[in-house]
Amino acid sequence: MNYELAKGIQTKMKKLALSIFVLFLFIASVTTSAKAEIDGSMLLQNCNEAVRYMQNKNAPSLNFSAVNFCLGYISGVNDLHTTFVRSVACFDPPVFCNPQAADIEKLVKIVVEFLKAHPEDLHFQGAVLTVSALKEAFPCTYNTSQK
Repeated sequence: MNYELAKGIQTKMKKLALSIFVLFLFIASVTTSAKAEIDGSMLLQNCNEAVRYMQNKNAPSLNFSAVNFCLGYISGVNDLHTTFVRSVACFDPPVFCNPQAADIEKLVKIVVEFLKAHPEDLHFQGAVLTVSALKEAFPCTYNTSQK
């Protein structure tokens, strides 16, 4: 197989993988009732409850559905990105580079802080805002002197 053909196939695979990732982000943003997409306002509302839970697991009248939704949503977006970076290698460079030490509680707090800092963007999809928050918190750094 010649080099040009292999490079063309690799480029097409990366585009396909990126398209699949975007599709999964879209699917992740749809509620189970298919009512509407999860926007930043809804994500913030659920994740505020998750932060309240993380601060005091015995807090009165916790909404555990909201807590679980937030934890699952953010974990899902993060896991999907990690899966695509590691197995498909379609993001070259990756969108964000979170350290392995970043647990779900840290990710939730980062997303909540980002959403509170950008109230004008709360109408955007929750998955897009989650990726933006993680990209801002965990930018990838590269040695540009290497080729």
